[in-house]
Amino acid sequence: EKGLKSIIVFGIPAEDTKDEIATPDYSSTGIVQKAVRRLKKETDLVVITDVCLCQYTSHGHCGMIVENDDTDDGIEILNDESLPYIAKVALSHAQAGADIVAPSDMMDGRVKAIRETLDENGFYNVMIMSYSAKYASAFYEPFRVAACSSPHAGDRKSYQMDPANAVEAIRECELDVIEGCDFLMVKPALPYLDVVRMVRDEFMLPLVAYNVSGEYAMLVAAIEKGFLTEKAILEALLSIKRAGADLIITNFAPYLLLNEMI
Repeated sequence: EKGLKSIIVFGIPAEDTKDEIATPDYSSTGIVQKAVRRLKKETDLVVITDVCLCQYTSHGHCGMIVENDDTDDGIEILNDESLPYIAKVALSHAQAGADIVAPSDMMDGRVKAIRETLDENGFYNVMIMSYSAKYASAFYEPFRVAACSSPHAGDRKSYQMDPANAVEAIRECELDVIEGCDFLMVKPALPYLDVVRMVRDEFMLPLVAYNVSGEYAMLVAAIEKGFLTEKAILEALLSIKRAGADLIITNFAPYLLLNEMI
């Protein structure tokens, strides 16, 4: 009613339903699938769905794992073996009515796997918003706590990007373009404005910047303590837009709508 046009949907399954292969993630009766069907029935929203395994796996990682004593944390992420599961999730979201699927796992090759699976099942018009340059960031912490999706062992540095490496973002984006994505994304946004600009200058696809939970919490806390005023919200979001983002995913959307800023 306030003018919201699009949303991205994340799911939090019951803890006792999680397993090693993220079964509730691609179930037709999963929480995201139910939400998408209802949203498409009752609203005109463009519905984007987050495609990942971490919230649905018992181990909390974005891909399949095996024990490996040769690694520092005793586990190994299986990239290629994870792709069919990720594609199954995307397909289940498309079958529920999602307009856009957004893989956030950072497994190599997942855009190609999703595109092929969607096309084979007739979902040619469902678009892929790839988390192309997703950094292993400390700014995800509020979301991980809320979604109960922190890894039980190890971390995600083996498949998410090194914050010190900007050049890799271009390589990752290029691979996603080749594999058939429709949108590119940089995540987080504010600490990576230089990367947003680099990607904008290099590619012509629509560019999304994800203003993540830690960025939101940081500003809200400063405003609540009186260190900043609410004017800082729009200034921060304008900096993301100025850096070259076409779209911004942000928890500040309700604030902007309430104040008629978008």
